[in-house]
Amino acid sequence: EKVTVEGLLEKANTQVTEAKSVDSTLDLDLELGIDYSGMTMSMGIGGDLDIQAHKESDSAYMNGELELNVLGMTQAVNVESYAVKDGDKYISYSSNEEGVWTYEEVEKPQDLTEQLNVFNYASQNIEAFKLLEETATFNEKECYVVEGTLKGDQLKDILSSVNTEDMLGSDAELDLSEMYLNLTCYFEKETQAPVGIELEIPEEFKVPTEGE
Repeated sequence: EKVTVEGLLEKANTQVTEAKSVDSTLDLDLELGIDYSGMTMSMGIGGDLDIQAHKESDSAYMNGELELNVLGMTQAVNVESYAVKDGDKYISYSSNEEGVWTYEEVEKPQDLTEQLNVFNYASQNIEAFKLLEETATFNEKECYVVEGTLKGDQLKDILSSVNTEDMLGSDAELDLSEMYLNLTCYFEKETQAPVGIELEIPEEFKVPTEGE
């Protein structure tokens, strides 16, 4: 069977959509340059998070560490939380630096597996993706590699799914027509199953501030 971009993305989209549980690792490395009212400040955000989610029970668990670097000062924060369904309610439990657990009632968690399914977005923009001739190693597995870009309204859907409104202002203020993300997908050669994705934000990404 010939390996194609369409085939790899279609299989991955189906597997993610039908998955009953998800076990993933998130490696975050983000550098921001903030220019506001003539002042410039750099900020770095890094982290390693393990995330587990189970669709049928509406439960999720997250554990790891986030690191914030502002003006040369670094602060590391341990993160541990989980959410469960309790009758008609959803309860979120979180642990602070002292190991004290707190809980609160929250709204039904978003199904991020579906909303952040980049394979679905990529399938909708198939002409922007290509299958590399050479395989690559990802997590010690030989993989097919598909590269391409996501842009425009697709990015607006992704940003909306992770509730960026509080961080960046109303989505209506964001002009994403010329914005894009570089996306690299890795598929295990033997099974063609998706094993990893990498998203790279181009340096020219800019969020307008109030008054601009």
